[in-house]
Amino acid sequence: MNKKVLTVAILAVVALVIVYLYSFGPLAGKRQAARPSPQSVMPTTGPATSQGVSEYHNHDVKENYYGIALPQTWQIASGKTPGSYTFSFPVGTGSIGLIDIPDNSTPELFILSREEPRLRKTLPGYARRSYTKTTVGGSEAYELLYLTAPGGVEHANARVYVSGQDMAVVAAVTATQPESLALAQALNAVVAGFKWENR
Repeated sequence: MNKKVLTVAILAVVALVIVYLYSFGPLAGKRQAARPSPQSVMPTTGPATSQGVSEYHNHDVKENYYGIALPQTWQIASGKTPGSYTFSFPVGTGSIGLIDIPDNSTPELFILSREEPRLRKTLPGYARRSYTKTTVGGSEAYELLYLTAPGGVEHANARVYVSGQDMAVVAAVTATQPESLALAQALNAVVAGFKWENR
């Protein structure tokens, strides 16, 4: 058989397999999840608006819909990955987004064996202040408080991991005033405004 014909036939089969995987196979969900929903980045109006918060409903990733209500004075934008937001407030910044916890792990094991070592390795001056189990909107959650010192300047940080049906949500807040109430107030605002919407 001619080498050119064989090469074309092999490339055609490979192309068909790739099309199948992205259209009907295991990669189809990833393809669909890669498109943020336009509704996710637009605040909704309702009773909460009159209470000084804007509500967002994130429907970017199937089976992992959630709502978040954040103060209207905060600057809020869509994050880099589907299912995420970034925000800033007067003395800090934060983010909220989906995180995949492997099926062979538990949220707590994942946080302590993977997430915290990753933070310790990548964040200058990482020092844990506390780690507690809690609940957020009726879901199991874990709160990690820690200090960092980027550029030699101390920052207070908090991360809350909320278990979900398929994925978890992680909310991270950083305040430039470590000993002020700003971190606790920002964290409380995020946690109080969070809810899973597909339960």
